[in-house]
Amino acid sequence: MNGVSKTHFKLFKAGKLWLVAGITTAGAAITLGTGPYSIVHADASAETITGVVETSGQSTASGLTNSTNPTVETATSTNVLSDQGPEDESTKASSADPSSSSADKPIIQSQNAKTNNDATQTTATEATVPSSLDETDTQTPAAKTEESPNALSTTSVAAEPKPTVSSTEESAISSEEMSKIKHNQIEYLIGNETINNDPVNKAKMESIAKKGKANIPDFDHAGNAVYEKLVLDNSKGTDKTVADLSANLGSTYTNLYSVALAYATPSKYNTMYKNQEAKNALIDALKWLQDKYLKDTDKGYYGNWYQWEIGVPKSLSPMLLLLHDDLGDDFVNESIKTMDAYLRGDEKPGSPKIGDVNLDARQHTGANLADITLDRICQGVASNDAPRVKKAISDFMTCLAVINPDNIQHGVTDGFYEDGSFIQHSTVPYTGSYGIVLLGRTAQLTTLLHGTSLESGELLATVNNWIYNSFSPLMYEGYMMEIVKGRGVSRTGSGYTDSAGIIEALVQLSTSMSGQTQQKLQSYIKYLGSIKQLKVDSSKFASANNTVVYNQILNDNTISSENPVTDNQYFAFNLMDKSVLIRPGYAFAISRSSDRISKYEYMSGENLKPWYQGDGAYYLYQDGVDQTKAFGIDYQATVDPNKLPGVTTVNEERKTIPELYGGNFYSHEPEFESGSVAQNTYVYFPLGTNDFSGSAALKNYGVAGMQLGDEQSYADKDKLPSDFVVFKNAEANKAWFMFDGEIVVLGSNIHDINGRDMTTTIDNKMFDSTESVSVKSNLENKDNNSALRWLTIEDNDNAKRNVGYVFFDNNKVNILQESRTGKYSDVRNVTTGAADKTVTKDYVTLTYQHAGNANSSYAYSIVPNKDATQLAQYMSEDAVTILKNTSDVAAVRQNKLGIEGYVFFTDKGKVNDIKTSSQMIMMRSGNSFSIQDPTNKQDTVSFVINGRFSIAEGDATATIQGSKTIVTVNTKGKHGVSQYVTLKAAPKQSNYISGSTVSTANLKAPKNNKTNTGRTGGINNTTDNVSPVPLANSTADHASKDKQTLPKTGDDIDQSGTILGLALTSIIVLLGFGKRKED
Repeated sequence: MNGVSKTHFKLFKAGKLWLVAGITTAGAAITLGTGPYSIVHADASAETITGVVETSGQSTASGLTNSTNPTVETATSTNVLSDQGPEDESTKASSADPSSSSADKPIIQSQNAKTNNDATQTTATEATVPSSLDETDTQTPAAKTEESPNALSTTSVAAEPKPTVSSTEESAISSEEMSKIKHNQIEYLIGNETINNDPVNKAKMESIAKKGKANIPDFDHAGNAVYEKLVLDNSKGTDKTVADLSANLGSTYTNLYSVALAYATPSKYNTMYKNQEAKNALIDALKWLQDKYLKDTDKGYYGNWYQWEIGVPKSLSPMLLLLHDDLGDDFVNESIKTMDAYLRGDEKPGSPKIGDVNLDARQHTGANLADITLDRICQGVASNDAPRVKKAISDFMTCLAVINPDNIQHGVTDGFYEDGSFIQHSTVPYTGSYGIVLLGRTAQLTTLLHGTSLESGELLATVNNWIYNSFSPLMYEGYMMEIVKGRGVSRTGSGYTDSAGIIEALVQLSTSMSGQTQQKLQSYIKYLGSIKQLKVDSSKFASANNTVVYNQILNDNTISSENPVTDNQYFAFNLMDKSVLIRPGYAFAISRSSDRISKYEYMSGENLKPWYQGDGAYYLYQDGVDQTKAFGIDYQATVDPNKLPGVTTVNEERKTIPELYGGNFYSHEPEFESGSVAQNTYVYFPLGTNDFSGSAALKNYGVAGMQLGDEQSYADKDKLPSDFVVFKNAEANKAWFMFDGEIVVLGSNIHDINGRDMTTTIDNKMFDSTESVSVKSNLENKDNNSALRWLTIEDNDNAKRNVGYVFFDNNKVNILQESRTGKYSDVRNVTTGAADKTVTKDYVTLTYQHAGNANSSYAYSIVPNKDATQLAQYMSEDAVTILKNTSDVAAVRQNKLGIEGYVFFTDKGKVNDIKTSSQMIMMRSGNSFSIQDPTNKQDTVSFVINGRFSIAEGDATATIQGSKTIVTVNTKGKHGVSQYVTLKAAPKQSNYISGSTVSTANLKAPKNNKTNTGRTGGINNTTDNVSPVPLANSTADHASKDKQTLPKTGDDIDQSGTILGLALTSIIVLLGFGKRKED
């Protein structure tokens, strides 16, 4: 203070007393106007101490140039007629049992976005409209339907400067272009003689002929069925539900389409081509169905809405095109008018919105919208209705928009997101089913528009982005991961079957690309085709041309085989609560949930035991392994659903929906019908009640965390009918730290409010009974009082399946080796007949038991691909330090990498030199931080770090408080994408940095207590002391519940603005009244 006073005495030697007034005014203003902190925002000016960088995670792909030189004679599309997934029970018409009474309590319908249950689509297996739920099902007539840290390096070419389809509303489709679209559509459906006579299509053509011949209709016109097992009404004494009857109607049209395809497909291998008997029988059946079951639209639309809006039109529309001349204009136009009348969404008869796509309808979204619009394009081509075609194309293009959670259009949350996530049914991660359908439909659209002015470089650029940022990371060695398949996880087709449909879509898209973009995609196709477990059968592709092109790619020696996903990547799909780590030798996937993403999906008797699939269940996929030996339908049918790896459950058995209510849904009209919003919210795909679920990524490493929540029904139990069964989940914090050689798994605050004992499953590995499996640990030949420090599960027949585990606490680990037997129908009751197999598998199960009357924790590492000897070598390297594992924070340091990860479950967490006042997930390398808001609700998140820092890079602000710095990171509108912030040292003796105000409040020095690092052998569960020295090479994460609330540091934070004001005022006093000493 003395030095400052002397300086100012010199200034006033010349008698400029007017300055006194100015200083007095400034001092008073600062005293009155400044609060306890001086905050400078990153976007305030170019002189602030913070820097602004663009947020990572915007998945905006560059446009691609359309190819005008397809690789084969004709360009065709992909997967338009892919297998439909199971029927949902989403009926908007009469129920089979109208006697149910209304609930006597109000129902909270908590789904804010549109939620539609429909037939989830799986992959294409035949060039026909899909048949049954599973190809081998014999008694299921229902038709099958259904950061950027994630961004991969892609090669893109500038898009042609053509307007997108949606931007050409004024221009009409010319007759020439309509003819071109019609040509493309027909060639997609039936190929041509050159394509079909290629030897690679021999098996396909023979299959088309065989199926068509088997389905030639021969029926009693006075009866109630075209095909004996597919009764269409109960007039002959049957007792089918309306859902069954609508499913049978869809399957009937599917079978008839197989006849039309056989009749119309030119090939020397097709013995049914132009078979007049088949054609006459087909036309007769179509007219009978139209008159008896479709024409009266007041009586239709019962059962499953999907069959009326998608299932039937998907088969009928191409038949109108292929048989147009034989059916005649009158029948074609009447059929189209009838299909229009069934395009209703949630509208009631008489509504003017019926008859066309309604972008506000919950059914007309995502993959379903793509199906509907492609059907309408086909109808428009068949009837030469250019406006219909143009409107349908425009509606389809809305599927390409990246969903912005802050700017939802038409209430639609279904689609692709900036971080690569894909959602269907409003809240269900569905890349591996509906996402595949949308990819295939988009590929088909590129073919339909090929050679017209409607071709869109933007469309190709968008779908190219999907390939590398949404699909590739989830297909480990050609196997689609379980975490993004919804209820489809219980289907008999494996993850390899799912990927086969993707391959056809990629082949189709490659024909519309050129240059490096085409070469990269062809290399990826060749890589997938080389995976022996994938077993791609191109004869089952929907398009014969795709079969030819695929085989050309495989046999072209100039095309390399390359996987675009490297073995050193981490993908944080936070907008669907999923995480994927790819490393040499393995992939690791985590399925989380929240109040934004469903805990699971059950519907239509599929995925009957899904209860904990979104509660942190994880899957370890190992290199070179047939993943169906580890997961898939055999796993779903035999694993204990209460002991999925990674989950913590109360020790209480749960019942399936059919066991609880005697049917595939909860019936309590009017709120709870099979397709109602209440059914969706509380039965089919319930959200969790927890908002904490997220992940931060840094340098290809990741940290993820979640807090367990209940299903929404438990939170709303007092508003639900008295017979609705609710379940109370366990409470727990969960965190995963994903590095190179290990995944560190921490859990804390594990308890149950009802005092029930609990179980955490470390792993539950499935093996064939013929495999020889050993479990080894440090407890071999030792007494039971020793602590378990390590364990390995070793497959003596396949070392690639070995896994090691390292334990950091003294919890007892229970080891169970047993055989388990189950049937496919145990998890999917619509799998019947020969498809319903009984399987027996061996399991090695590792679990912790937690007392219900205590609060407990756990800490262990999963070390893939290690036997006992290799694990001992790994442990000698002292790779991991558990820094903290408390109810406030889970923290780990990877010693070799120098990277730390922190999951702050509360706003009171402290780790080393970091203290937070926000919930956040953080990774750190020195003073470089990756920060993520796991709640997706906070505008900013803040933490305090020891030392004086400014912002070198990142959308953040720094406020210096004495020897500490408050870092506030902007998370508003960042949608869960990691925010990267780098700090740099601030000048030691300065109140202002780069034009930014820096507070210098008096802070009490932190206590210099030693921190228990818990390196490999121990965990610091007791101390929250802050180290006074910033760590080298660290990274931080952020989360704040209130952007106006900044963290406190130490014991007190004085009002620095007040101090500065008082200091200036005291200068004035000295100036005005002190004696001046002459120099």
